Amino acid sequence: MSLSVDTHLMPPMIPAPPSDHDAERCLLGGCLHDSVLIDELLLPLPDDAITDAVIRACMLGLQQLRLRGLEPDALALWQHLQQQGTAVSLAVLTDALECTPRNAGLTRYYAERVRESWGRRRFAVLSQQLATAAYRGVPVGDLLHTTQQTMQAVQETTQDQGHVVALGTSAEQVWQSLQRGTVPGIATGFRDLDALLGGWHAGDLSILAGRPGMGKTAVALACACIAQRGIPVFLASLEMGHLQLTQRLLAQQAQVNGQALRLHTVPAADLSRVAAAVATLTTWPLALYDCPGVSIGRLRAVVQTWRARISGPALIIVDYLQLMRPDGSRRDGNRVLEIGEISSGLKHLAREMAVPVLALSQLSRAVESRTSKIPVSYTHLTLPTNREV
Repeated sequence: MSLSVDTHLMPPMIPAPPSDHDAERCLLGGCLHDSVLIDELLLPLPDDAITDAVIRACMLGLQQLRLRGLEPDALALWQHLQQQGTAVSLAVLTDALECTPRNAGLTRYYAERVRESWGRRRFAVLSQQLATAAYRGVPVGDLLHTTQQTMQAVQETTQDQGHVVALGTSAEQVWQSLQRGTVPGIATGFRDLDALLGGWHAGDLSILAGRPGMGKTAVALACACIAQRGIPVFLASLEMGHLQLTQRLLAQQAQVNGQALRLHTVPAADLSRVAAAVATLTTWPLALYDCPGVSIGRLRAVVQTWRARISGPALIIVDYLQLMRPDGSRRDGNRVLEIGEISSGLKHLAREMAVPVLALSQLSRAVESRTSKIPVSYTHLTLPTNREV
């Protein structure tokens, strides 16, 4: 018995999601900067993950050279491709190098974007195949089998599997850091804090917690002053606008009364110091993100754009944690779980961007009513005293 199909009821063909050519080019540039990433990021990629034919040929050439035990650079790759008869301009390779900072964490981010794009294309193709097969009367069991196979392949490819590092490589990095004899991380600007923490470390999430009015933002702005040493700083403010933060930084830098600066009553004798402070602040690589009620997902997207423009050590500051919103995956009113999800998101952001993150946190004034101000337990410190707004 033949199956009659009403073509008018068939779903329209939906084009596959567009490919992420920028991520593909930046992934190539990152692997040219650091050939060790070829083993970690390129070899596990599916054959059809790279859609640009020229970039795919370059990726294949990198893998071939790497399998020979070489550490290829742009010139070696170009010569290898020429020998194989693959017409690739050297400008393609230099463009990939120039558009990608020398940062392993950022290269891993571009690899994740490539995997995500590949996964969306697989699901788009699967949806079309399932729709066509369903209208042709293919058994449900076969449809389920095809779906499960695709889902397993996408899950295995897109899941973050981490990366393997030889112990000898890590030991050598520790030894080189020890020989430098300086603060291992980014110096905070506070001598006692550096002695305690060893500076800000890439991938770390630090929490600066205190009751309202205790000066958390002032300390955060003091930490942001590492920008005067040329270290990029990203300050996300959920409580104050960017003009308020700038006024506080100006008052701090010019050593004038902050209230007078805010009310425009600065004495004429101090205006020259304010003008000098303005000229100084304009040279700082400090980005202010005025973002009331931002979600962790939105913050991650903005930080990724900012991070793509810079290279080297940097610092991210979030003021403050309780004013952030969870992503759409959790909005059930349980603030303890929501704050936990936001904290996990900030930690993941620190690891992914390979930068330290300093998050401010508001504590409750309830401790002032206790005779002893010492936290009675870890649970009491982290949950009941956590102030929800």
